[in-house]
Amino acid sequence: MKKAEGICSVIGSLVGAIGTGVAIYFTGSVWCSIIGFLGFMIGDRIGKVIDDSKEE
Repeated sequence: MKKAEGICSVIGSLVGAIGTGVAIYFTGSVWCSIIGFLGFMIGDRIGKVIDDSKEE
């Protein structure tokens, strides 16, 4: 299950990074980048929680 956890974490990281980059590119706003980063952190946590629940 450790491999699945890594994959979920990587996917969450990529989605967050892309979303942050797009937000900065289109708006030039620091606030959007902060929101995107928070979204990335939340997505990463959700991925880990889902994997933990699958293990039990």
